Amino acid sequence: MSVIIVSDSQFPNYRYRGSTAKVRIYYLRSFRSSENVNITGSAVGGNGWFLELDCTIDGSQNLNVPAFILYSTEDSNNPSARFCAVVYSQDGARRETIMGGSSGWIVPASPLSTTVALLEIAQGRGIVNPPLSYITRIATQALIDAAIGLLRFATSTIAGWVRLSVPADNPDDPVAYGANDPAVVTLTDTQVLSNKTLISPAIASFINAQHDHSDAAKGGALSIHLEDPVSVLTGVIDGINTDFEFSTAPIAVYLNQGLMYPDADYTIVGSTVTFIIPPVEGDKIRGLVQ
Repeated sequence: MSVIIVSDSQFPNYRYRGSTAKVRIYYLRSFRSSENVNITGSAVGGNGWFLELDCTIDGSQNLNVPAFILYSTEDSNNPSARFCAVVYSQDGARRETIMGGSSGWIVPASPLSTTVALLEIAQGRGIVNPPLSYITRIATQALIDAAIGLLRFATSTIAGWVRLSVPADNPDDPVAYGANDPAVVTLTDTQVLSNKTLISPAIASFINAQHDHSDAAKGGALSIHLEDPVSVLTGVIDGINTDFEFSTAPIAVYLNQGLMYPDADYTIVGSTVTFIIPPVEGDKIRGLVQ
């Protein structure tokens, strides 16, 4: 089965007059589908189009293209056959090609229900000019993790409610510890540990930590988090240096709260991140680690 349903789509920044338009689908070569349907190819701009779609333009100048059906070229008797989609404005004038570019796109045999973006990705080049609202799955997950407080070792599961007896230092981001939590070790010049459990927040710096495990009541192990899990360990931020070393290879890199994109903004080898453009003095670099 190679009948592919392409869902409705929207193309921004329509620049022509009128509230309606046509999109014509052209197959660039003739072929026979796996259902033995003969498809006639045609030169783009001619009268031999495969489909003509009635489209609308909304108040935000978006071209709205309805869902349509294509036959797969990939499993046909001519798998090199490709298609293009061309816009014709309300006055009948031919405008730009919105699918297929100059050489056309193949139509994969699967999935049977797809989108214009997935068709473009299937050409092996990715989305060449993604809109500003486009965000990758990895970037989305990183933003969600940060939003639910991953850096405070929180989860998206509500464990209960805590009433604040005093106003929070930051009302926009209140943090409290309930009466059922173990005793929390605070950061002081001198801290004596006796039958206490270290929990979040992580202790960023520990000097002369000593542990007496002469008997079982004093515990048998001491685990200290010696570094902020999102801090850069080495690397000078001076507008010249581009290399920064993390203690653990980060799964996402932020510069001044902005998510950086691999290859476009930086490269990574092991736990060393190399920025394309060197950060300048005052910039804040953070890495999200698991």
